[in-house]
Amino acid sequence: MSFDYEKIKAYYDYDYWNTPGEKSGYTNMTAAIGGEWHRWACAWFNSVIRVEQKKLFDAGCGLGHFMVAFKDLGADVYGCDVSDYCASIVKQLFPKTFYQTSLEDLNKIQDNSFDIVFTTSTLEHIPRTNVKMVLENLIRITKPLGLIYIEIDVIPDKGRDMPEESHINIRPWVEWLKEFNAVSLKWGPEYLLTEKLRNTKNFPGFPLKDWKFFVFSKLRK
Repeated sequence: MSFDYEKIKAYYDYDYWNTPGEKSGYTNMTAAIGGEWHRWACAWFNSVIRVEQKKLFDAGCGLGHFMVAFKDLGADVYGCDVSDYCASIVKQLFPKTFYQTSLEDLNKIQDNSFDIVFTTSTLEHIPRTNVKMVLENLIRITKPLGLIYIEIDVIPDKGRDMPEESHINIRPWVEWLKEFNAVSLKWGPEYLLTEKLRNTKNFPGFPLKDWKFFVFSKLRK
């Protein structure tokens, strides 16, 4: 698909999230808000990185599945997404802490605002030319010594039952690691936390074998 945020805002509509085979493989995702799978995922995360009383930002929050689950674990949750359909749902759940905006434009959010910035299955939707800007924005809004969790879908179309047209930046994980190194003067890798998450098996199926993720911490000023 050609990348145009006005088109993107409309692309992630009801069909994308709820009607498999139309734009994605997703099924009934709106009805799944507050459901078991995302609660398990957030419990997996929380078993290593505690979220209670932490200010947490979900960058590219979609329909707010993780926001709801993190809130129930005691986090003070915020999030953003560019989609009109997502905004219509998440604004009802988090009217004061949701921003309808792209990750390239987080100007409404102050520097050093969040203890944890969380983004999952989002950066593969961002053009390569914009990735460095997005990473710098995520770092900017994180508090010094705060944590940034990034998970990215790297599975190419040929390995998927349902290719997603919106995956405009699918590439090998090693290439993403190079992107992360490009902003290395502003954050540092959290190898221990990342490995603890990889080795945590207390919840069904987590982490999934194809998950590619890493935890970083913002450097102290």
